[in-house]
Amino acid sequence: MLFASDTGSQKFVDINVAAYWWIGLLVLLAVLLLVDLLVVHRESHEVKTREAAIESGGDSVAARPVSTTPAISSRKASVSTTCSCGR
Repeated sequence: MLFASDTGSQKFVDINVAAYWWIGLLVLLAVLLLVDLLVVHRESHEVKTREAAIESGGDSVAARPVSTTPAISSRKASVSTTCSCGR
């Protein structure tokens, strides 16, 4: 577990990411953008409420696994399943 240091000279977290990971991320984002613009949204049209709701719901479902917090997961794991019914 990472804690903030009490001195300002120490780093909180040292993250080193290789350049090829950044390049890969940029390529992936460019490919996803091209697929979105050239395949999914080829024709220009007025977006209806139903279509907007479906796409927003799909985005929410796709983003859910990314937004889970470890604090909630660890709290669930620490809940005791044994019964202390006054015995």
